[in-house]
Amino acid sequence: MLSLFNVLRKEWRDATRDRRSIVSSLLFAVFGPLMIYLLLGSIAKEVEATDDLQVAVVGAQFAPTMIAKLAEQGIAWTQFASVESAKNDGDQTVLVTVLEDFKERYLARTPVEIAVTADFKDGQAESAAQEVQALINGYGRKVSYSRLIAAGVHPDSISAIRATTYDLSLAGSRTARVSDSLIYMLLIAGFISGSLMAADSIAGERERNSLESLLSQPVNPFTLVTGKWLTAGAISAFVSTVTVIVAGIMLAKAPLEVLGLRLFIDPSSLFLGALILLPLAFLAVSIQMLVAARARTYKEAGTYAQFTLFIPIAVAGSVMIGNVDFGTLGQILPITSQTMGLKDVLLEGRSSLISMVSGALTTLLLAVGFVWMTARRLSDERSL
Repeated sequence: MLSLFNVLRKEWRDATRDRRSIVSSLLFAVFGPLMIYLLLGSIAKEVEATDDLQVAVVGAQFAPTMIAKLAEQGIAWTQFASVESAKNDGDQTVLVTVLEDFKERYLARTPVEIAVTADFKDGQAESAAQEVQALINGYGRKVSYSRLIAAGVHPDSISAIRATTYDLSLAGSRTARVSDSLIYMLLIAGFISGSLMAADSIAGERERNSLESLLSQPVNPFTLVTGKWLTAGAISAFVSTVTVIVAGIMLAKAPLEVLGLRLFIDPSSLFLGALILLPLAFLAVSIQMLVAARARTYKEAGTYAQFTLFIPIAVAGSVMIGNVDFGTLGQILPITSQTMGLKDVLLEGRSSLISMVSGALTTLLLAVGFVWMTARRLSDERSL
């Protein structure tokens, strides 16, 4: 224990000296949540822009009743005499064109074509055009129902079977997609923040010719690697916790209500999320230290460590995108247990205590196994 304490003190002193590595690790904790906040803000602007639509219409005199009914739905129409004049105006992003034969086709009860045009390079214009199209189609369905009733046919008789989908979760599909993006960001936070520290603790010291001197001391290699692992893991866990806190602050300021998102970002949920990520931070560092033990230089180790980011992305993707059913093992296996736990916390505001404890134990046991493999690697003189 005394040897371990001395190694921890030495590694902590080295880590705090390299402040640039710690600051660069904290950059992701700030800019990762900030990017999601800006993305949600831009989407919210598009949604708000479609709430009060400004639409150009050509041929409004041919369908006055339809224009009046759609105006009641929140569409502000600007009438133009021709398509060319509407395009030259430049202020309107959506153009609706009503043809002269609208009344004839309407009275003849033949389908009436109404063109809705927009420049889909602009995401806001695309959303507005889709909303206008939906409102016009809705008006057309109401006219069809009225015709059926006038003919003595109940509208429901044309629908022999009707299927209705009910969402049993507390969150909708859009909320689930946003939560998946957050989970990816939180999972890789520990892998990004610990990569530089793990690479420097092994490959960096080898490159500086100090690793051989450390191993020549009367200290067990496992004790030495454990001290390095605990120091780098503590810094990685700290950055992961900061990422969770900053993400909670950003989401609290984001326009979630405008987007219809329901995420649990209260202090208790953030605490659970940070607690779930703690073991994963130590696992990430143990993997990266094992990789660094096989590298000859710090630059080479840092390059290899970046590839470890694909581990949480691949495993979490199999759960959230691939819908791979791990069964009860999913609550025990590393990364899958953290993925499922974070999903429950963000969408339901709670997580299973048994799943959290079992996932943490297996994650830490696997991390200790990687630490032991690294110590075995460094015990071989040929690796120095």
